[in-house]
Amino acid sequence: MPRITNKEKIEKLKNNIIDLENFINSAFHDLKTPLFTLEGFLDLFYELYYDKVNEKGREYLDIMKDSIKRIEIMITDIFSLFKCEKINEKFKKVNIIKVIKLALDRLQSVLVLNKNINIDFLKINQISKEKKGIFVLGSMNFLTDIFVNIIGNAIKYRKENEDILKIRIGLSEETDENYTFYIKDNGIGISKEYKNFIFNFFTRIKDKKNTEGTGMGLAIVKRIIEKHSGKIWFNSKKNYGTTFYFSLPKYKSKKNIKIKSK
Repeated sequence: MPRITNKEKIEKLKNNIIDLENFINSAFHDLKTPLFTLEGFLDLFYELYYDKVNEKGREYLDIMKDSIKRIEIMITDIFSLFKCEKINEKFKKVNIIKVIKLALDRLQSVLVLNKNINIDFLKINQISKEKKGIFVLGSMNFLTDIFVNIIGNAIKYRKENEDILKIRIGLSEETDENYTFYIKDNGIGISKEYKNFIFNFFTRIKDKKNTEGTGMGLAIVKRIIEKHSGKIWFNSKKNYGTTFYFSLPKYKSKKNIKIKSK
């Protein structure tokens, strides 16, 4: 029986990985499609028959709608984690101000629904102009995910009785190798009990009721930052808001560096 060479083993492994990626991509779309169908019919039922259903029936309909939404978010988050774990693109020169603006564009639908939000990045924008750009080495898309997740959490966990939610985005520190950025809010804060596992998968803060999500957002953020050879941490006090800090490598040359798998 002929022996399989190392080259053939590597080639077989590559093909298996490609097959796995294709399966996950296919499964993602196959799972989302029936959910969209269910959601569409449920929306139609709401429009045509909601007023004709008794109070108990409406309660069941609301539970169904909420469950569909939660499954949809869960599938999306799991797929986002998969994409994060298989990053194999080359890191490039990325302007952090462009990342912030792109993140805010992606959050427009959320910002429209949530009034009285003040997001300020004027100071870092001014520093960027003085330095002719704050450039990091990374992936534009995944770096944008960092800001979308953290700002989205600040909006989600705002104080109910606070007139204005204030979110500040800035530059905390600069070294020869890294920039450290911060995102600060005046929301409900994070209780001490969550300090050691806030970045774990499926960790949901229960200090505020009726919040959507799967508890995977910050875990994904941490993994993205680690893939960029950075770190993330936070300072928080319950009822006094939270500040997330994260470091990212500076862009220092024109040579693109391929991301390291961990």
